[in-house]
Amino acid sequence: MMKRLGCSLIALCLLAACITEIDFEANDTQFIAINGVISNNPTERLITFYENVPTNAGISGKLLKDGQVIAELEPVKRRSLRVPDFVRIEEGADYQLEIATSEGEVYMTQPQTVLPPRRPASLSMDIESRLLEGKDGTLFEQNFINVFAEMQVAEQEAPFFVRLQMDESWAFMEVDDPRVEGDSIFLCYIERDISTFPSAVWSSGNQAPGLKQVLVASRVVDNSFLRKHYFNVYTYPITELAHTYYRNAQKIIQNSGTLLDEIPAALKGNVFDKNDPERQVFGLVEFAIPDTIRLPVNGLTVRIPDPCGVDQPCANPRPDGTLPFCECADCLLIPGSSYQKPSYFE
Repeated sequence: MMKRLGCSLIALCLLAACITEIDFEANDTQFIAINGVISNNPTERLITFYENVPTNAGISGKLLKDGQVIAELEPVKRRSLRVPDFVRIEEGADYQLEIATSEGEVYMTQPQTVLPPRRPASLSMDIESRLLEGKDGTLFEQNFINVFAEMQVAEQEAPFFVRLQMDESWAFMEVDDPRVEGDSIFLCYIERDISTFPSAVWSSGNQAPGLKQVLVASRVVDNSFLRKHYFNVYTYPITELAHTYYRNAQKIIQNSGTLLDEIPAALKGNVFDKNDPERQVFGLVEFAIPDTIRLPVNGLTVRIPDPCGVDQPCANPRPDGTLPFCECADCLLIPGSSYQKPSYFE
């Protein structure tokens, strides 16, 4: 499962691979930002166009492959375009976008060669106990799962760059009515959106040969681990320019604690003004064929807090003790839930 929210604008939900809207104060200097991640996943085809001084100009776009137009972009809403479903991104091909406004401005991305997929050698995890402070000032212990990708660096290999993104899914037990004998018991499945987790970016530069452990994401241990749980990691081979772009975004967020006016000055990517190449245009459009690897989790040895997942105390279990009623909720009330078992679930 890999869903991506359609977002508008130029800031990363700290590298969440999702461009999130930010309210910039309008000023006398107009700037443009164009962002998107284009892959063969139907949820990764959205291009967002942002201007800090809004105009009434319409936008249209084209996708070029090896210098030739292969598709017109489809309008989604006023400031978003989409690559059509029939387009397949191919390894080794050069892709560009051309975005034109009804006022005659034309913006393009630099040609990008689609790099071969780069799969981690494996995924692993550990459980870390952290001491946190509650709202009332008291300290409490919370368990986290850290998910790692092991990236292989070969002898004398040229530096490579990756962006790693994670989503997750798990099984949940549902019971119609635990107070009624003979009620129905069945599983439903929850899939958490890819935008929930930040992206991790990593470079093999200056790394010695061998396996290198890269932290992909951290996750609180909660009642979603009562049964089978999957972490799904998507590895995007990216250019050095894209790696620099994402790292700059991370530094801005860490240093300033805000995504306000500093973002445009720092986030120069691969977009330029075709009519005026010296003009500053911001944003990044990424073309990639991501690789998918999954980590199943079943049977954690740590205590799972609040196994009920509800506010009230857990009801008494059945006489045979097989099922705590607190796990029995209406699954379809949970975002991303379904009775359809994902194809990769064992």
